[in-house]
Amino acid sequence: MVLTMADPPPGPSVPSSTILSALRWAGEVLKKGRIDESRLTAELLMCHLLSCERIGLYLEFDKILQRDELDVYVTLVRRRLAHEPVQYITGEADFMGLKFSIDRRVLIPRPETEVLVEEMLSHARRSGAATVRILDVGVGSGNIAVSLAHYLPGVSVVGLDVSAGSLEVAAANTRRYRLEGRVALLCADALGAGPPFRERSFQAIVSNPPYIPAAEIAGLDPEVRIFEPGLATTDGSDGLTFFRGLAAIAGRLLEPGGVLMMETAYNQARTVETIFRENGMGDVRIHRDLSGIERVVAGTR
Repeated sequence: MVLTMADPPPGPSVPSSTILSALRWAGEVLKKGRIDESRLTAELLMCHLLSCERIGLYLEFDKILQRDELDVYVTLVRRRLAHEPVQYITGEADFMGLKFSIDRRVLIPRPETEVLVEEMLSHARRSGAATVRILDVGVGSGNIAVSLAHYLPGVSVVGLDVSAGSLEVAAANTRRYRLEGRVALLCADALGAGPPFRERSFQAIVSNPPYIPAAEIAGLDPEVRIFEPGLATTDGSDGLTFFRGLAAIAGRLLEPGGVLMMETAYNQARTVETIFRENGMGDVRIHRDLSGIERVVAGTR
C-alpha cells in the first residue's frame, strides 16, 4: 500500500504499509507543506515512532508497519505540518554531542549556542583553576549548564531561571547525566531584586538570554512565534535588557578576572560590546559562529 497526500489517517481498510512507502508519503506531504528538509524530517519522525536510529530505517525499509503505528505516524506528520518543531514532537534535542529532553516549556537548543559553550570551556581550561564556579542565567533546558559540567569535571554550575517549568526540565536533564552534585538549580530573577549570591561568588557568568526585540516577534517563523516560550525568546522590549542588566551586576558577582559571556542575535554583538565596556568590563571580545556571524560577546571583570 502506498499512501497519497490526500489520504486520511489509516483506518481499518488500510491495514499496513512498509517503512519505505510511509517515508515517501511523509516526505511528499511535508515538501508540499513547505517544510524544510522534508525527507530528513520524515525519517526523524519515523525513528521516534519506532524508537530506532536512522540507520535502522535503512536496514528495514521493507518492514511492515501496522495500522496503529501508521495512525501515530500520520499524527506526527500532521503536527509537523502545523509547524510544530520536530524537537517538541520527539521530546528530544541534540546539543554538544549530548541528547536533552525538552518540551514547550523551554527553548530548543540550537547549534549557534554551542559556540557559547565551547568558548566557556576554553576559558575554563585556560584558567588552570582546579575548580570553576559558573552562573548560568536563564538555564532553560539545562543544555548549557549540563554540557559545561559534563565536559569539565572541575566545573560546577548554578542555573538560574524564573520559570518553574524550565527548572523541571533542567532538573530532568541534570539527572540524566548524573550531575546533581555539580549543577544546582534555583528559581530566581537575576535582574529583579538581585540574585541571592554573595559578592565575588563566581569565576564566570554565562547566558543565552531572551534577545529578540518585541517588534520582531510577529515576523518570526511560526515554529518560534507559536511554539517556543515567549519568556525565553524576547525581553518584551528592544532585546537588550538582559545584556544591560547582567553587565551591570557582573562586577559584583564575579571574582577579579572573572568573565561574562553572552550569546547575542545576529546584529547585536557590537552594541553588546559597547554595553560591556560602559559597565567596566575589560578585554571585551567577540566570537563568531560557524556561519561567520558575530554570536558571542565576552568581557573580563
